[in-house]
Amino acid sequence: MKRLIILMCTVSTLMVAQDAAGSYKLTGVDVLYTFIARGDYTLTVTDAYGMGVQVPIATIPGGAPFTTQAMQLPDAALAAIDSGIIDVLQIPFSILDQRMATQVLPAARAAYVGIVGRSVLLKGALTPKARHLPEDLIGLREAADQVRRVLDVSWEELPQVAIRYCLGTIGLDTILLGVRTQSELDGVLAAAKAGPLPESDMASAQSMGLDDDRLLNPVYWEIP
Repeated sequence: MKRLIILMCTVSTLMVAQDAAGSYKLTGVDVLYTFIARGDYTLTVTDAYGMGVQVPIATIPGGAPFTTQAMQLPDAALAAIDSGIIDVLQIPFSILDQRMATQVLPAARAAYVGIVGRSVLLKGALTPKARHLPEDLIGLREAADQVRRVLDVSWEELPQVAIRYCLGTIGLDTILLGVRTQSELDGVLAAAKAGPLPESDMASAQSMGLDDDRLLNPVYWEIP
């Protein structure tokens, strides 16, 4: 049975690590870096609990100055699964961000790796707050509205639909949600009680995913 983890939260955090060779901005969603490599260098992700887990995700050639993403998320997730040392993997997943569905979820199941889905509500983009997204995120706002219209729900019902979609997604073992108010908590619990969306709605939702990382990755959003 799928597990639901609810976090009561009031702040979000950003980790920044720096060394002489470059700077890394760890957002929990992606890794952005500015780097001038002195020699071939392997970029790795290390666990935050001091257990010694270290997964290589990209190789930077010597003498190459550039600023870019370390690797697309599905590639990094597949590399972690293939490493054979990961038991549970946390990935972004939502009705609008289904980029992990085709490759990562089946690979995790085959390797007996548990999957925790986060960003289920996409930082509020799958809630009534989507109506107030700025013009540079109009594509995201329109996508959220399309979900609402196709599944015939109100803006207030949209968060529960988004949660129920994830509850019905095969390969997501646990979903992680943060709530700030009693009302939000009540909505999450109501979605859990209702369970997965009907099969017809699940099928409709599978065509609603976006591919534009600048819409799906909040690190690019110029909003608080």
